Amino acid sequence: MNSALITGCNGILGQATVKEFLQKGCPVFGIDRGGSGNFSGEGLTTEYLDLTDEVKTEETIRRFHQQSPMQYGVMIAGGFGMGGILESSMDEIQKMIDLNFKTAYHVARPLFAAFKENGGGKMIFIASKPAVENGGSFAVAYSLSKSMLIKLTEIINEEGKEHHISATAIAPEIIDTPANRKAMPATNYHPWVKPEEIARNIVHLCTEGQVITENVIRIYNKW
Repeated sequence: MNSALITGCNGILGQATVKEFLQKGCPVFGIDRGGSGNFSGEGLTTEYLDLTDEVKTEETIRRFHQQSPMQYGVMIAGGFGMGGILESSMDEIQKMIDLNFKTAYHVARPLFAAFKENGGGKMIFIASKPAVENGGSFAVAYSLSKSMLIKLTEIINEEGKEHHISATAIAPEIIDTPANRKAMPATNYHPWVKPEEIARNIVHLCTEGQVITENVIRIYNKW
């Protein structure tokens, strides 16, 4: 059976996505940079890896593909940073690019090659609302780095047509996580998007909506 690759599998959204794929009977290769987490489950293979290391990332993707041909890739690994233009030096922008774009691109290239060998595949990137709409002045570096993922999605869809390879960037609003609740304790978190909702959309796009080639799908809060 074809398998799924999920980066950032130790995070809240990553764990929810791993669970959804496993429930579909799809084997999962999970990658995370480290830390505590429950790396367990039948059909789940995990590895700690610094995705900013291009060579090691490519070697790992190739090895995973040899073990079980991959048809799905979900690039969740990344992070958030606040700061307007005056607070966002080029160093801060580069940090966000490394965290959000470089970690995805280093996976997407060898995945693209693996999908060509396999006759096709689907990639999912995690963008953000500020990256697809007017705004983002509160998090300039973060928004810019997420915008790069949207452009990458367009490029993959263009180049992947003849190889049955497609990509979609999912742009959620505020995700209901313990970290976000702690950061915004006075905010009503009930309308926030649940990680499980995003995970279900991801798995649907991969396993049942492979022909969907929308560049961006918005998943916004229920205000």
